[in-house]
Order: sequence, then C-alpha cells, then structure tokens
Amino acid sequence: MVLTLTDDGSAVLRVIPSRDAGGLRLLLEGELDGSTAGQLVDAAAAELAGAAPAGTCPDLCLDLAELEFVDVSGLRSLAAVRAQVRDGGGRLRVSGARPFARRLLQLTGLAEVLEQQPAG
Repeated sequence: MVLTLTDDGSAVLRVIPSRDAGGLRLLLEGELDGSTAGQLVDAAAAELAGAAPAGTCPDLCLDLAELEFVDVSGLRSLAAVRAQVRDGGGRLRVSGARPFARRLLQLTGLAEVLEQQPAG
C-alpha cells in the first residue's frame, strides 16, 4: 500500500512500504515537515501493527533517499517512530539520507541515536 499524505495540497509525503531481509522498510518521498510529520508517525504505526504478531514489533528501516525536505517537525517524527519501534522491541535504521538530511541529523544529535546504514 502506498500512502500519499498531504496537508492542504502544498506539502506531499509518500510512504511506500516494502519488506526485505532486515524487516519492514518505508521509503519516504517528498517533504517531511510540520504538515506531514504526524501523518508519518500514524502511517508507521499502522504498518508496524500489520507487520508483526500482536505485542511485537518488527525491525524498521526508514529510507530517506527520496526525501526532498525535512524540518524540525519532521526530525521529531523520526524520533517518535524510533520510540514506537524501540517500545515494541524492534530496531530502527535510517538509510539513504541525502547530505542535507545527514547534516540536520548531525546538528540535532539525532545521528547519534538513529542507527544509520548505507543506502540499498
């Protein structure tokens, strides 16, 4: 299922789920900002709930390769998804972050708490 999340028609975030050997993967395309951040958290929760038996949480990889913009609200949503996954006993990885996103993760300290892996 591909979820296209939009606020009033200006900011669009597509969340494209898939599975790989490492668990659940969500490819994020578009903008992760104040208008789409909460929707990402909700979409991740729904995908996680449908991907594992009740009371458990699969490992999740957020693929940021197609993310064009992220602001502080978007960064907060990444931290919230991390908390969801960890609370369920899973592991969150981030992959494919473009230089601007890597820099934001570094400046905010999230690079130290979000496990990063090479794109792929």
